[in-house]
Amino acid sequence: MARPTRNQLSLMSINVRRAGVAQHLNMDLFDPAPDFARPLEALVACHRRIEQKIVTLNKLVCHIAQRGPDTEAQAAAEGVRHYFQVAAPLHHQDEELDLFPLVLLQAKKPDLQARAFDIIARMMVEHRQFEDLWLEIEPLLKKIEAGEISPFPPDLIKTFSQAHRRHIANEESVLLPMAMQLLSQEQLSALGISMKARRQGK
Repeated sequence: MARPTRNQLSLMSINVRRAGVAQHLNMDLFDPAPDFARPLEALVACHRRIEQKIVTLNKLVCHIAQRGPDTEAQAAAEGVRHYFQVAAPLHHQDEELDLFPLVLLQAKKPDLQARAFDIIARMMVEHRQFEDLWLEIEPLLKKIEAGEISPFPPDLIKTFSQAHRRHIANEESVLLPMAMQLLSQEQLSALGISMKARRQGK
């Protein structure tokens, strides 16, 4: 059996170190690819990842206070920042550009239309609130990634976390069941195709 090269040993060391970071701060280094053939389930899967990243973010706050911006903190900050910088905006686009218009199109009865407008308007306002909060959080994570001490302002992460959890709970209890009821299989297929294409840059 051939001995591993120096580069292979270096990569193995990095992977082991990252695995330790993941275990300590509950990071998900290898998220499974969403199944866009089931787009509503893919949206729910995105919600679960958001919740996981929020757990990591809250653990990071405690970690920074106790141990400072060490290697574990830097890796966790990078993982959280990358997710909310890249994946979360795509999730919002899935909803605002595809899901919401489809639901509004299909909600033809006046009472159902009123409910759809109400929940979708609230969802969009909350998306903008998330973006505003993220503008405060992202530069702090960048500092931690660089090994700089960067304490979080009181209640910033708590507000960000609670707002996301409320948003997800409302979406999964009201909007997604409504979408399941209203959208045809053809519309769901088109939704999934659009979500997949968005991530492929098409």
